[in-house]
Amino acid sequence: MRSASVVVVAAAFGVACSGTSRHEESVAPPSAQRTLHVLVSGSGSVRSPQVSCTSDCTASVPSGMAVHLEAVPSAGASFKGWTGACSGTGACDLQLDADLEVRAEFASVRPPPTPGNFMLTVSSDGGGKGRLTSEPDGIDCPDACALDLAPGTKVTMTPSPTWGSRFTLWSGDVCNGTGTCAFTMEADHHVVATFVPVPANHPQYAVTQIAPAVGEDSRPAAMNDAGQVVGNSSSGPWVYDSRTGTVRRLSAPGESRRFVASGIAANGDVAGYELRGSTRRAVLLTARGEVVDLASGTGSSSTANVVNAAGRVAGDWLTPDGEYHAFVLDSGVFNDLGTLGGIESLAFAMNERGQVTGQAQLASGPRHAFLWDGKLHDLGSLGGNFSRGQAVNRLGQVAGMSTLTPGDDDLIHAVVWDGFAMRDLGTLPGLPWVSATGINDAGVVVGNVYNKLYADPDADPDEPPNAHYDSRAYVFREGVMWDLNELIPDLHVRLRTSLGINDAGQILCSEGQVDQERAHAFVLTPR
Repeated sequence: MRSASVVVVAAAFGVACSGTSRHEESVAPPSAQRTLHVLVSGSGSVRSPQVSCTSDCTASVPSGMAVHLEAVPSAGASFKGWTGACSGTGACDLQLDADLEVRAEFASVRPPPTPGNFMLTVSSDGGGKGRLTSEPDGIDCPDACALDLAPGTKVTMTPSPTWGSRFTLWSGDVCNGTGTCAFTMEADHHVVATFVPVPANHPQYAVTQIAPAVGEDSRPAAMNDAGQVVGNSSSGPWVYDSRTGTVRRLSAPGESRRFVASGIAANGDVAGYELRGSTRRAVLLTARGEVVDLASGTGSSSTANVVNAAGRVAGDWLTPDGEYHAFVLDSGVFNDLGTLGGIESLAFAMNERGQVTGQAQLASGPRHAFLWDGKLHDLGSLGGNFSRGQAVNRLGQVAGMSTLTPGDDDLIHAVVWDGFAMRDLGTLPGLPWVSATGINDAGVVVGNVYNKLYADPDADPDEPPNAHYDSRAYVFREGVMWDLNELIPDLHVRLRTSLGINDAGQILCSEGQVDQERAHAFVLTPR
């Protein structure tokens, strides 16, 4: 929440009369001003005639002024006391002869436990601020910091730092370290989350919001080195130019065909597909306004996923044998990339040299990241049965993701393959699942970090699993992984997904989850 500012000004006016009936108006000099800084933690407010505050507020008052502050807890909370210029739990009376700071702390009133149940209590520590929430619902601290739970209940805690803070550590009697805080209620438990201020020398990004230009029902797909963003909406695909703020609609008025955009080249050409009932046909939507059908010879279903400035297109097609294979279309020549011995391959990215990365199945079943440069190369994994390349720069460096062990196909880390080996980029505290979605020629990587909160409670065995995640966009630069929400102005939104980064260092993000139908787009530009 932004700080509120309340100003109280006193001015005195006097009138003097001379013997010549001439009137002069004189203004007394204003008195010196003092600043009162009020900080509130927990669920409650501080009130006085000079200031009303629920978070972080300042008031400027005349020097020497008396100020009376009262702490008012919200429903379900209690006032724990003052610190700073006041102490105790009564009213706070101050004489503003100097700048002063006062802090008011409120805490949730712990409900009486149900007989036979266990009590979960949570709190925060450190110099930063944040919220703690639980699955199942019930904890939303600092407003609700205690929960009565039945024995055997499985609990997952999620830390959400406020703007200007970051989560660093779990502690307490059941969670420790920086990984996922998940446990079973077999006794009373207490969880502590440490939040600290973001370092003052952190990287900074300016933010451009795209939704006002392209529409609220839009979703971004990709960005090129010129800062042009391609995306989709109910009225068809669009291209937004972050340099000029202009929008180019790719579906002409009255167009009955339905196109979906996937990638954009440096020259503004767009790769995608046309939806025809249940089938897809790969297309190229050129910067000149042409629609080029690429589906000839690509089977019953195909998609164009990426295109480079040389006009090479990479995508996927359904073979006559019913297998999905990656393909490259170059100067009208169709090239099936094949597999690594299995039955499937998928193309995700291509650089200006025509190198392609994605995933392909091995004869033994696992799916590995590949790099294609005329030949399919297995990039291996971090030890698990799955890896995928999702971006490739001009140097042939591949960014993507990989599982860690053969016995766990769930836990995933972001990786970079540098031409020799696959490197693990690590994680952010409390967010153990990480994928990389973009890498530029400077080696700066972007992607998404996740914490799986809980599985779909009504999972259909005939449908793909639908787990619920807390996700955030990140950038990995100079050996450090940063939550991008820490590096931008306070927009009161969360950047959940990074879709790519260009060689100017611009990052395409959205506030939606991966593949969410509607997700507002943002372009971040380094300052």
